[in-house]
Amino acid sequence: MDKSVQDVLENRGGNYIFPFLWMKGESQEIIAEEIDRIYDCGIRAVCIESRPHPDFLGEGWWKDMDFIVGLAKEKGMKLWLLDDAHFPTGYANHLIPEKYPDRKKTYINYNVQDVWGANTEMTLPIDCMMKPKTTWMDMGKPADLEERGRNKVVSITAYRLTEDSRIDMEGLMDLTPLYAGGQVKAALPKGNWRIYVVYETRTDGGNPDYINIIDKDSAAVLLEAVYEPHFERYKEDFGTVFAGFFSDEPGMGNTLGFAMDDIIGKKKMPLPWSGDVPVLLKRRLGDRWAQKLAALWTDTEEEADASQVRLAYMDVVTSLYAENFCGQIGRWCKEHHVEYVGHVIEDNGEHARLGCGSGHYFRAMSGQHMAGIDSIGAQIMPGGADVTHMAVTEVSGKFFHYVLGRLGASAGHLDPGKKGRTLCEACGAYGWKFGVRDMKWLLDHLMVQGVNHFVPHAFSMAEYPDPDCPPHFYARGNNPQYRHFAELMKYTNRMCGVLSGGRHGAKVAVLYQGEAEWMGEYQDMEEPAKVLSNHQIDFDFVPVDILGDLDAYEGRMSGDGRTLMINGQSYKMLLVPYSRYTTKTLDDFIRENRKFDVCFINAYPEAVLSPYTEQGKKVFSEKGKVILLEDIADYAGKTAVSISLDRPFASMLVYDYEKNGKLYMLFNSDMYETFDGEIIVEGEKQFVLYDGMKNCCISLECRREGGKTYIPLTLPVYQSCILAEITQEEAEKYREFASDGCRKQKSTGQESSEQAKGIVLELDRNWRVSACRSIDYPGFANAEEVDVLQPYSDKYPEFSGYICYEKEFETAGRMENAVLDIEFVYECAELWLDGVNQGKCICPPYTYKFDELSAGVHTLRIEVATTLDREQQTFPNPPFQYIFEAIEPTGMFGRVRLKA
Repeated sequence: MDKSVQDVLENRGGNYIFPFLWMKGESQEIIAEEIDRIYDCGIRAVCIESRPHPDFLGEGWWKDMDFIVGLAKEKGMKLWLLDDAHFPTGYANHLIPEKYPDRKKTYINYNVQDVWGANTEMTLPIDCMMKPKTTWMDMGKPADLEERGRNKVVSITAYRLTEDSRIDMEGLMDLTPLYAGGQVKAALPKGNWRIYVVYETRTDGGNPDYINIIDKDSAAVLLEAVYEPHFERYKEDFGTVFAGFFSDEPGMGNTLGFAMDDIIGKKKMPLPWSGDVPVLLKRRLGDRWAQKLAALWTDTEEEADASQVRLAYMDVVTSLYAENFCGQIGRWCKEHHVEYVGHVIEDNGEHARLGCGSGHYFRAMSGQHMAGIDSIGAQIMPGGADVTHMAVTEVSGKFFHYVLGRLGASAGHLDPGKKGRTLCEACGAYGWKFGVRDMKWLLDHLMVQGVNHFVPHAFSMAEYPDPDCPPHFYARGNNPQYRHFAELMKYTNRMCGVLSGGRHGAKVAVLYQGEAEWMGEYQDMEEPAKVLSNHQIDFDFVPVDILGDLDAYEGRMSGDGRTLMINGQSYKMLLVPYSRYTTKTLDDFIRENRKFDVCFINAYPEAVLSPYTEQGKKVFSEKGKVILLEDIADYAGKTAVSISLDRPFASMLVYDYEKNGKLYMLFNSDMYETFDGEIIVEGEKQFVLYDGMKNCCISLECRREGGKTYIPLTLPVYQSCILAEITQEEAEKYREFASDGCRKQKSTGQESSEQAKGIVLELDRNWRVSACRSIDYPGFANAEEVDVLQPYSDKYPEFSGYICYEKEFETAGRMENAVLDIEFVYECAELWLDGVNQGKCICPPYTYKFDELSAGVHTLRIEVATTLDREQQTFPNPPFQYIFEAIEPTGMFGRVRLKA
């Protein structure tokens, strides 16, 4: 067994959690209390969120930070800092307009004028076209006319129009040299022409107060504004107490808002620009690069022409993002002995798009020291895998359930600089209804896809109820689930400790879709991701950049050419989702590694494109093989799978991990059905089951035959476990018990006479019920005698807090291995039997096991902690509301049975 399992069993694990702590100018007493509550959750780090602080980088800020740094030193905690005054990262504490207006965001935009049947010289007014189109509806709206007057011509080009409004790149006419006095005089050949005026501007796009994220000098303003002042004040603590900085959703920012549809060539939008872009485009597209820019917005007669221009442009701007923004910040942090982490907007495919996206997920992560994603605003929801549902925005269940976690984890696995680490900002803006039960489901869902660090969102010190993106885990003592949240955090730290420090064992790679989307028609990688996930086939997404530069990722091909190795990972096959065009980099990789198994899903691409026109375009010559989407699981299962189930169960998610032997995390993500079957592992091995909630190991009766190991497993909904490979000697150690409270999963031998009769005591009647708000706990009051258990909310629909259930029951004889099963709990339970605490249960199934009950009278006390959503009905409506959900009942009800 790996040492990390033993470490967590003995409570010697590390810390993998650093929640947001919102700073709003509270007193030091409140700050100290909140950090104490974070510490009591077993959390040993915190990420200070500056966004709501009223005096960021002012005297009040430094006073608060000095106090927090002192507390962290006392408690042995680490501090991270969210790296800007406003969300998203890039505002640079307003330093751009105040000090560097010349470093504002820059874009290119365009306008057109059509010329019909030209046969004489015409005058084309150009200067009036170097601004956005307006209508009568824009009259009176403010405009920065001074800045707009500085707009510059990039190119003026005439293209013949085809019947379907495409442009002909072959016969274009460069009119730029004729530009003088704000106009162009030209005689165009007969026919229908469209004149494109492409211009450089600082007024047409996103927030003008933000850095230009693809410009080195502009991006450096963020370092000057935020990073360097903190280094000057806390340099002695950098790398010890001060762990690093967190960037929150920095994006290209060429549009405002979060439309998620900012696809190059598909949306008429201004595009990111900087002084480097023309130089790099010329290298890729040749001397006539500027005359090809219209293809960034408009389709061309020869469709591959537009695809190549878009590929070249996106290659340039995403490379500049990687070098000038995250690369520059990452290097600064490394030089100053701290780390740089965070995430971009990945939602619904935006990870490969412009606007609020960063253009290319892997490039956007390249400068960071952990990979990062987020799940907020009800994006990942139990039961929401295959539907598009409403959250903060409309979200794709397929993307968030099958892609998001693995996308982040893949970057963590593949990039040597990330050391196998992937973080997720989680739980924020889900609403007060989102309790610990569903938080556990969410965190399990992310961990089973490879996420092993978490930034829970958030601890807020504002007066309750703070309407800012709840839930808040302590809520100034008002959250009745805080103590249960602490149990969840301890569980998460244990699981992350086991699933860190090793390597991913997946044998299947899926090509990242970024370049395919830029070039046009493509299959979203969520499609193969769903098929593989539903068949328990673990995989990584691999960008084509890595295939073109294996050395940079400590990669190589095996001696026989049949295995692709990247940073310690080993892949037996590459699945390529369908795209009309593919890249020269992929084509070269296939040609140079003909023995490696490359499978194109559904069809081969039509042609090979390069961002460099000098490398030309060519028809794709068939290499590798074509496999239908519905067949990829069967195909991969023959050579690239080390674990499977004895029957189909699409909701079972599996994470294949290696660390001194195999570790398999299994999570039943179903909402209704318990998995009861066998897990089949390649090779004849021995395993023990690690239960992260109880923090113990359970002996397993493994059947070994025919080169496989068969492991019987019952895994209810909301439950996860880790199968840890052990030696035969270790197996003897776990033959009966591995730790208090955990039994091996088999019959315990000779049964008592009462067990043989299958004793069942029905306990759902005659309870004494009382309640209190969280802030008043444990001051239960208003006790009532209840004949039959019903939802507490039936009588008290606006109550949120603790509900206490007490009763006596009698057993006629001794009962062994008794199980108390509660049908419905909303949603966290804590139980005392005869005055002895039996622990907390934070999610289904709500069961408690007792080794032995003597004959006689016993007492039960069960405290149920609700979520806070019902109580919110008693408060004024929040200033903004982004989620509308059905309200669940509260309390304990249904059948309560004691079975032996």
